[in-house]
Amino acid sequence: MKVAPHSLAEGEEVRLGATLLLPSLLSFLAALLGWALAWAGVRSVAMLGVVVMLQALLMLAGAAVISGVHAAAAARWRRRVAPSAALQRVRMASRRMLQQLAARGVAGPLLMLVGLAWLQPGWDLLAMGGGVLLAVAVAVLAGMAFGEWMQRLVLPPVVARLRLARTWRWPSGWWRWRQVPTWQQVDLRHPSGALWVACLLVPQALVQAAHWRFHAWGVAYTSGWDIALVGLWMLGLGMLIHTAVIGPPLHWRARLAPGGLSAGSWARRTVVGSLLNAAVCVSVALAISMAVSKPDLRVVQLSAWAPVMGDVLLAMAWSLWLRGGRNSNWRQGLGSLSLGVAAMLLAGLARVLGLALQRGPALLAAELALALVFAVAAQRAWARQDLNRLVPRA
Repeated sequence: MKVAPHSLAEGEEVRLGATLLLPSLLSFLAALLGWALAWAGVRSVAMLGVVVMLQALLMLAGAAVISGVHAAAAARWRRRVAPSAALQRVRMASRRMLQQLAARGVAGPLLMLVGLAWLQPGWDLLAMGGGVLLAVAVAVLAGMAFGEWMQRLVLPPVVARLRLARTWRWPSGWWRWRQVPTWQQVDLRHPSGALWVACLLVPQALVQAAHWRFHAWGVAYTSGWDIALVGLWMLGLGMLIHTAVIGPPLHWRARLAPGGLSAGSWARRTVVGSLLNAAVCVSVALAISMAVSKPDLRVVQLSAWAPVMGDVLLAMAWSLWLRGGRNSNWRQGLGSLSLGVAAMLLAGLARVLGLALQRGPALLAAELALALVFAVAAQRAWARQDLNRLVPRA
């Protein structure tokens, strides 16, 4: 008899990877922010507090998800009256993932403390370090308790109602465009990320309406703080842009029918459709911000549309090209991180050389030219892929 080597299903393990990814990205961003502040000579304790608060929320949610999933796995083993070794493997996996979550979450704030110590050493930094560790510990423990409570008391009746609701489904057809998943996401059969992106994008468009002026036409980025914000913008754009990658359906009947899609035609439509989809989504966010802004601010926001479209098209073309070579979660994450790092390095290099990075025709033309090059390369790369790996298995 063959024994399963894992304590959890493979799909659940892949889903749990996101709980480690978000704190890791925030820690990476916190490290870049601490470096930029130290370079600019700004000793900002308030920014450390903001990062710790955001990290505590992410770790609370991550610990709740990990604890809930492992509690469900343990419950399945108990219902089967399995040997105690099975439950022990579940507990070990839970502890291991929670330790990784805590380590990745605390790395960024501690690196920011190193930057503060480099600017001005003091005993108050030891108290701040203790506060950071305490916040992380409390968030993880509270998330563990909340996840187990949700799994035992709240989720069972909700899941039962959802199973009844699945008897009716939205009508769908092969002519509708769909989000293009990575190879690892094909068999997970989870809903598209477009819904949670919309839930995130709309509130941010309302709250951050005034910050579109940072991308307005003619704005120059000269200070270290500006360079850090440029990197943050491109990093956030890279994290969200992959949800806008869409393509025609790949059902075998649609592909084999007369006049059906070839690999090259599918790749071309995917690249063009994804670029347009990303541009429309960000334009809608900008329109929402303009709708709630004062008239004098709307002019500045409208002038930011063209520079922002240059960023969006470049980010999408870059992400499509990376995923076209190998459509994996690793390439998807690499595209997000590399955008922020490359933007910060190029802006910093321009400052060192005495060149002001300015929103204008030169920067926009350079971005559009690069976007065109990456889009053509992405179309060729996607056309060479095995499209059968993107079709959900029956």
